[in-house]
Amino acid sequence: MHIYISEWLRKYPEVYESLCTAFEKSGVNWHFLDHTAEVWARDYMPLHLNDGKYVAFNFCPDYLSDNKGKYVTCQDFVIRNMNIDLVARLDIKLDGGNVVRCGDKTIMTDKIISENPNIRPLKLIDTIEKTMNTELILIPWDMEEPFGHADGMVAYIGDGKLLMNNYGQMGEETKPFRLRLHKILDCHFDVIELSYSGRLRKDAWCYLNYVETPKTVIIPGLSKDLGCDNDKSAVKVFSNLFPDKEIVQVYAAPLVRHGGALHCVTWELYNNKKICKTLQP
Repeated sequence: MHIYISEWLRKYPEVYESLCTAFEKSGVNWHFLDHTAEVWARDYMPLHLNDGKYVAFNFCPDYLSDNKGKYVTCQDFVIRNMNIDLVARLDIKLDGGNVVRCGDKTIMTDKIISENPNIRPLKLIDTIEKTMNTELILIPWDMEEPFGHADGMVAYIGDGKLLMNNYGQMGEETKPFRLRLHKILDCHFDVIELSYSGRLRKDAWCYLNYVETPKTVIIPGLSKDLGCDNDKSAVKVFSNLFPDKEIVQVYAAPLVRHGGALHCVTWELYNNKKICKTLQP
């Protein structure tokens, strides 16, 4: 596995330096992507299916439409010199942050429907399922999050186990939404709802937006010294979830303030024998 990031991550120097250190500690190979327009690599890079095979798609999200393309990365341009095994293209508007692969299943929020109003929903679902060789599970869009991403709501940890954001700690107003999620997901997965001790922050969702490597799980932190109650609680929670891996925490509050975290700014390339670009510190 190789991990890629955009050079735009340098605009967040504290996060960039901490993440570089975490990669080195994890023993992973990592590289920069060329020709990116913004930092959120997960959103515009191809979707991994399995066995090193990928699917391309059209990246033109509505939340970037007012910027006249200034921040829209051209996926084809970025990957043209990379040795990626593309097996298909989804000719639909899609955002990689809204795709959580769970073995032979895939979770997306229903924002995928509103982003493709020219395609009948049933046809859209059928196209995704056939192209990605998957069962598509649609969950409601968390309207507190403007981008419609699923990767800040759920994460798959294998063996049919799915992590879900700590909605149960967010007050009575989130209870109906939480119950809707359980009703959809419980029949497919063993759902583990996250819970943290200490003084709960609204942005505690970020801990779910982690990066897993063969040796470590790199999770975000919200305090510079990683010493706040929630940061320390998150380390304990993920240590229990991943007992065979070291939990490495990276200060990520500057990213979180802009709506993303570590999973959002990284992208994995599997089974690639030839890497075109190496790290230039």
